[in-house]
Amino acid sequence: EIVGHASVVADIKKRAKLKRWPSVFFLTGMTGTGKTTIVRILEKYLTCEKPSKEGAPCEKCQYCVDINEQAFSLAVKEFNASNIGIDEMRRIEASTKRKSLTSPRVVYFIDELQELAGAGGSPKALKNILTMLEREMPDVFFILGAMEDVKLPQAVKDRTATYKLKPIPFEDVAHYL
Repeated sequence: EIVGHASVVADIKKRAKLKRWPSVFFLTGMTGTGKTTIVRILEKYLTCEKPSKEGAPCEKCQYCVDINEQAFSLAVKEFNASNIGIDEMRRIEASTKRKSLTSPRVVYFIDELQELAGAGGSPKALKNILTMLEREMPDVFFILGAMEDVKLPQAVKDRTATYKLKPIPFEDVAHYL
């Protein structure tokens, strides 16, 4: 459930119904705005084996269950950008080139992207993301997350569906509760 981000919900539902997903999502927002919740929902939409006619996740297949239980999943690979240098980014890139034998689709979630872009980060690793995005990989998706609108190279931004999440108004939370 997502509260306070009606345009994001509408966009996800529209994409699901049309079965047309961008290969890259970029979510920005402060702590508590719902980035992780939206990431989990996107992971289910992108990997579900038996989506409804409207494209919603079934909540019953192994991928949906694994994501709900935050269990290890062969369909979802998560990384924290503060631990990624150019060598790790190259390993991620190499893994995107191999077809998964266990999952028809694979989602790579790279969180805290501001760590790559900021002081002490790895600009080379950040630029290497573009290398992955330039190749057409119909069953490989990336979700990039950051606390702030990171200065991504324009070529990367041009390839992303961006969701800028704002703090949820108190009234929306109160109404929901």
